[in-house]
Amino acid sequence: MLGTRDRIKEYIKKREHARVEDIRREFKLGTSIIHRHLIKLLKEGDIDKLGKPPLVFYTYNPKPKKIDSDIISAENNVFLLKNYLYISPIGDFKYGIEGFQDWVTRTKQEKYLIPLVNEYIKYRKNTNKFKNNDGLLNGFKKLRSTFDKLYLDKVFFSDFYALPKFGKTILGQKLLYAKQTQSEFLIEDVSKQVLPDVNKLIKRYKIDAIAFIPPTIPRKIQFIKEFEKHLNLNLPKILLTKAYPTSVLIAQKTLSKLEERVENAKKSIYIRSENINYDRILIIDDAIGSGSTLNEIATKIKNISPKTKVFGYAIVGSFKGFDVISEV
Repeated sequence: MLGTRDRIKEYIKKREHARVEDIRREFKLGTSIIHRHLIKLLKEGDIDKLGKPPLVFYTYNPKPKKIDSDIISAENNVFLLKNYLYISPIGDFKYGIEGFQDWVTRTKQEKYLIPLVNEYIKYRKNTNKFKNNDGLLNGFKKLRSTFDKLYLDKVFFSDFYALPKFGKTILGQKLLYAKQTQSEFLIEDVSKQVLPDVNKLIKRYKIDAIAFIPPTIPRKIQFIKEFEKHLNLNLPKILLTKAYPTSVLIAQKTLSKLEERVENAKKSIYIRSENINYDRILIIDDAIGSGSTLNEIATKIKNISPKTKVFGYAIVGSFKGFDVISEV
């Protein structure tokens, strides 16, 4: 015969979701006793808690099969913990082998778990080799092959947005959901993660002014504005603005053709600052897809100040060739 806690768990499993009031009516238990059982079930990972008071729901959480620690080596466990994140459809952050196991289960590849783990680790280690001594990826070669004339002197990003087959990287996922959900927690998390990269760039290339690419779509919380606050860089700032000839605001991410992105950047982004006579300017954006925005700003800066060196930085960039990052 099942105990009270197990019966509550089975009740939630059968109903798919339940509130405390539902459980109270079903089992004729006091609220404090119900909460005590629910807290225990939450700690054991048997259920999930969704929503905020007064609308809180508890859902059943089927536990995945445990992985034999002898199959997944300690070294691989550590590597995955640092290099893999799976964000579930309800917003659970699962790092390492726990997240990887969830991903293979949801993509119906459970029987290939170990080969996929080994393939991912090998692939991720190979991509990490592209990083320079400062831990940054150099996007200059990619952009130079994209544009007939590249006005940027150097371009860097902290990580790829996504990897073939395995999907978005840790930074790619965090950036996507930071922008989509306007989560201040995620914006701060991303900012703290990449701040050392930005500071290394500023120090190595003796940057003496910065500029942030302004947002297009109005939002209550703008990622780039909050990102700028969290970075808190003590350098002169060149003000950029976006202005459109019509009331329809066309974001870069909605355009799939390179020539459309170039035209959009050329006719929508402008320099507001009167003085831009600096030796080395760093333009900061959240993501590099085609690089059209960064290159167009660099063009306008050099039209005014030809001797200025212009550098570009983004949190993430596309993996290969001209690639449109349409989600962010």
